[in-house]
Amino acid sequence: MTADQRGDIAVEAAIVAPVLFFLMFAGLLVAGRSIQAKNQAESAAQEAARAASLEQTPAAARSAGQRALDSNVDDTIGMTCTATIDTGSLEPGSVVAVEVSCDADLVVGRQATFTARAVEVVDRYRQGEAP
Repeated sequence: MTADQRGDIAVEAAIVAPVLFFLMFAGLLVAGRSIQAKNQAESAAQEAARAASLEQTPAAARSAGQRALDSNVDDTIGMTCTATIDTGSLEPGSVVAVEVSCDADLVVGRQATFTARAVEVVDRYRQGEAP
């Protein structure tokens, strides 16, 4: 190492370190928001399936499932979800299946789609009378 190269490593580190720190922070931010969005999609699907399984008619089940989905989706990360609710026969012991697809804004200019599926058994002891 010659005398005119002294301090080069310190200067290079001072230039590269902030860039690496920013990239690491951005990666952690995207990963955290991705995990949050995936968990929220799974929770929304489960809540929608449970709400739908407690209803007496397919129309009421789809409506209850959609309400549960809407109340469960947090718009703080710019997330919009749509659901497909298969109520089946709504007979005790049958199943209600909900498939949720959510688009979430992870960071500026970056969007991702998350999907989740939940299946819930129709309660044998639901309240109300079947029509």
